[in-house]
Amino acid sequence: MRSLDLFNALRPHPMYGKAMTRMARLLLVLALVQWLAWLAPARPGTQPFPNYLPLHMLMETASIIVSIMVFIVGWNARGAARSGNVVGLACCFLAVGAFDFLHMVSYVGMPDLVSANDAQKHLNFWLAARVLAAGGLLAAAVRRWRPFAADATRYWLLGATVAGVLALAWVVLWHQDWLPDTFIPGHGLTALKKNTEYLVIAINLATAVLLLARIRRPQPFKAVLLFGAVMTMAMGEFFFTLYTTMTGSYNVLGHLYKTISYLFIYRAVVVEAIDMPYNALAQLQERLTFSLQASNTGLWDWDLASDEIYLSPEWKAQLGYGPDALSNSLATWDALLHPQDREAAWQTVRDYLASGRLQYENAFRMRHADGGYRWILARGERHKDGDGNAHLLGSHVDITAQKQTEQALRAESEKNLALLRNASDGIHILDAHGDVIEASVAFCAMLGYTREELIGMNVARWDARFGQAELDALLARQLDGGVHNQFETRHRRKDGSLVDVEISNCPLELAGQPVLFNSARDITERKRVEAQLRITASVFENSQEGILITDDENDIVDVNAAFTRITGYARDEVVGRNPRMLSSGRHDGGFYQQLWAQLQRDGYWRGELWDRRKSGEVYPELVSISAVRDERGQVQRYVAVFSDISQIKAHEDELNRAAHYDGLTGVPNRVLLADRMKQAIARTAREGNIMAVCYLDLDGFKHINDSLGHDVGDQVLIEAARRIGASVRADDTVARLGGDEFVVLLLGLHQAGEWELTLRRLLEAIAQPFTIGDKTVTLSASAGVAVYPLDQEDPDTLLRHADQAMYLAKQSGKNRYHLYDTALDRQARDQLEFLASIRHGLEQGQFELYYQPKVNLRTRAVVGAEALIRWHHPQRGLLAPGAFLAQVANTELDIQIGEWVAATALAQLRTWHEQGLKLSVSINISGYHLESPDFVDRLRKLMAPYPMLPFGALQIEVLETVALNDIAIVRDILAACGRLGVTFALDDFGTGYSSLSYLSSLPFDELKIDQSFVRDMLDDKGDLAIVQGVVALAAAFERQIVAEGIETPAHYQALLDMGCALGQGYGIAKPMPAGALPDWRGQWLEREVAA
Repeated sequence: MRSLDLFNALRPHPMYGKAMTRMARLLLVLALVQWLAWLAPARPGTQPFPNYLPLHMLMETASIIVSIMVFIVGWNARGAARSGNVVGLACCFLAVGAFDFLHMVSYVGMPDLVSANDAQKHLNFWLAARVLAAGGLLAAAVRRWRPFAADATRYWLLGATVAGVLALAWVVLWHQDWLPDTFIPGHGLTALKKNTEYLVIAINLATAVLLLARIRRPQPFKAVLLFGAVMTMAMGEFFFTLYTTMTGSYNVLGHLYKTISYLFIYRAVVVEAIDMPYNALAQLQERLTFSLQASNTGLWDWDLASDEIYLSPEWKAQLGYGPDALSNSLATWDALLHPQDREAAWQTVRDYLASGRLQYENAFRMRHADGGYRWILARGERHKDGDGNAHLLGSHVDITAQKQTEQALRAESEKNLALLRNASDGIHILDAHGDVIEASVAFCAMLGYTREELIGMNVARWDARFGQAELDALLARQLDGGVHNQFETRHRRKDGSLVDVEISNCPLELAGQPVLFNSARDITERKRVEAQLRITASVFENSQEGILITDDENDIVDVNAAFTRITGYARDEVVGRNPRMLSSGRHDGGFYQQLWAQLQRDGYWRGELWDRRKSGEVYPELVSISAVRDERGQVQRYVAVFSDISQIKAHEDELNRAAHYDGLTGVPNRVLLADRMKQAIARTAREGNIMAVCYLDLDGFKHINDSLGHDVGDQVLIEAARRIGASVRADDTVARLGGDEFVVLLLGLHQAGEWELTLRRLLEAIAQPFTIGDKTVTLSASAGVAVYPLDQEDPDTLLRHADQAMYLAKQSGKNRYHLYDTALDRQARDQLEFLASIRHGLEQGQFELYYQPKVNLRTRAVVGAEALIRWHHPQRGLLAPGAFLAQVANTELDIQIGEWVAATALAQLRTWHEQGLKLSVSINISGYHLESPDFVDRLRKLMAPYPMLPFGALQIEVLETVALNDIAIVRDILAACGRLGVTFALDDFGTGYSSLSYLSSLPFDELKIDQSFVRDMLDDKGDLAIVQGVVALAAAFERQIVAEGIETPAHYQALLDMGCALGQGYGIAKPMPAGALPDWRGQWLEREVAA
């Protein structure tokens, strides 16, 4: 039972039945021969074989050749046939052939190879070949029959094979003593040699069993041949275990069996790598030929490099030709092309070759053997042959029947489309659901859709009158009624516009289904004309423009209600009369002649007329008169449409005034001034006299505007304009450029004194107090004058020169005027350049603060310092404030410098306080800066980073003249800054003639006696009295007093005796850089100790 199970387990697949039977018979023969040789009485293995060496060489050479052939065939297997197993066998038998070769040339009797040839040497190569052959076959049987994962693997395998052969050859040829003995002369084979042969036999038998197990199922290789090879190899190895002499018959039989086994292997590899692929290719070609013949498809192969082309027999048969009737050439293809298709077909080929696309497709007609033409569809793809040459390989299919069907369908379709296309109305057919199943060209054009878009579209998509429910009910009613229907509706075009249509329809059956045949007629124009007539009537009656219609004789036939409203005439009063009744008399006969000439020539006239109302009032009107002609061009009517433009004219006058006059003051603006100046220059040049251009700017107006509000400012400007106008003659021009700037043109002057008198009068008028409500405001004006023709320039230049002169008037103290001259111009340019250099120096960090100490005269303690700005000028060296501060007065740069001083002083205060030097620092702020609108807010931002500074650390010095400029405003500013922790000192006290009431109302902490009084008080009793009075006054008002200009010890002592607490001056210390003050303070205190 177990034997039966084993037999079934090893029973081959039916596909191997015949092959296994043949192989089993052959193996039985070989086994019988071996059995007879083994049992022979004479034991042939012990007898030398005559002429063995040549025979040995012959047998080994045969084995080597077969091994090399196995390698060549297996290594060069292509495509899917290149199994990793085949490649492995190929490399294995390359090594086997190499070892067999080394065995052959190392055989006793052969010329020595490197070392002396002996049995030991050639047996070592022999055993290596046998073990490698058996192991290679076992590996091929065990490994799954598939290609290597990477093609590079076979090269690694080949390299390893060659390396292994070389390594073993090196050992045997040069270091054979490293290896154990395999043959002992006189004794025969050693146990190692026999055991190795038995091992080879065992490996071969194991491989045979494995192959028997695998051929139970179909295998992708010739398993039967490999089975025969390993069995034959095992028999041959058995012979090699029996001989005792190298030249015995067992040895010969072993070599013969080995060669037979190699032939089995070679045959298996050849079948695997060559026969099977070629057989598969032949089968594929046979199937392809059958498919092509069955599908009537022809093949062609065009070598793009040589321009050679192959045309298959099926290709030729398509066109009725035999296999040899047409030559395989492009000329054949070209000659058979239809003349009308030739150029297009070739162009398609050229375009394809130029495009680089893979797929090729071309349709054309070719001449059949019967003289007719067949439609051919050619398709192809690019390929490369084994030599890398580009080919275009493709097929030809006869599509004549398909083309004929298409043409028949196209003819039928064109006929139906022609019926629809010739219909003037929009024909469309709806199914029972209201979906379009056909539409005419006219209907498509009516709605703006293509036919493809309309097919399948529901009527609800374009009908704009009925809802979906109404349409469904209407459709059902019309389909069931079986009668002709007609109604009006509106359709919505694709672009959203609407079209009025009249629908005529009737129900029909199409292909057994109910449909509704519809004819749509566009009645939009008819509707438009009807609506236009209604609109025309409505417009005529309701138009706000007067309409007057006359006949061809120009007699009035009709007027509308607006005509009556505008002219005052009723319809009955004018019908039948001539429009001349409305004439105002302002237009002469020539005007009306031109009007009628244009009306007759062009058919219309448009313009302005002055007519007379029934009341006698003359009024302007805008009139359009059109001639209405019949189809022959004869005038039937004249229609005049007019509107009263009295209000428009009045508005134009208002606009003209707004464009040329200042809206606030009513005087000419910049636009009208420019025109007046051009006219004045021309008049002055013509009359030969003088014109003065006076540029005025109100001094202190910005402060009024900011402090009292824009309403007060506007009233000041109005009053100023009035005063200026009252100060000049009627022929002169007063203009406002904007803000508080005015220009006065003084004309017809003959000498300079005239304009000077006028300007003085004008400045005096402005200097008078302004009473605005309950407020009294005082201001002045600065004026610059440019005189023409002394200054022979254009209007813009004259204005610029006068502006420059005005600027210098402000710089000179305000409330005055300056005459422009060349030197003045140069001075203005120098001033601008100097200001630019100051601004540049501020940006480049050229400014520095020096500090003049302020001490307690009694205790000699250093209580503070006054910050005094210095300019490190690149060319002029260190400049004191007097060299540049006057030039920036009343400019934006004045504010920028003041803020820089404050910021720098605050930073220095923090540094000194961190060093333990508790001082206050006073800074000088100009009146322009102090009275700027956002002074307090900007100071707050500057102080924000220094919350650590104590109250009073920063002091601001304000000139007495500034404080007296506007007591109320200055008081508010000082109070707001005081809340920030800032104290104030009234600088140069005694020069501004302050009243005691003013002094008591201002929140000053210190009074600084002007240094001019202190400097001369020792020699001038008047100055001494002033100083004593100021000291007493400060004590009375409980203000701290500071004396400036202490230059000698005598000054110091005199002030101390008067009771003056604080002082500063060159006698104490000159202004010094911030870094020098701490050292000076130490020296000052040491002098005190020394004293």
